[in-house]
Amino acid sequence: PTVGRSVDLSISYQSLAKSGEMIIAESIVQKTTRNLAFVNTRIYRKTDNMTIATGQDTKTFLPIE
Repeated sequence: PTVGRSVDLSISYQSLAKSGEMIIAESIVQKTTRNLAFVNTRIYRKTDNMTIATGQDTKTFLPIE
């Protein structure tokens, strides 16, 4: 078994959501290698599809000891 750890993480905030407003987060794995996964995420308001934030994450996979 392995566990994923972020080795690079960035977030760009572009808009706001009000308290109680429904938001949706979608993540897509763009690429994987033997030890890394590259993931892009978009968070947006459900009501008008307005992007609130985008992010990129690079994860490494380490064995659980």
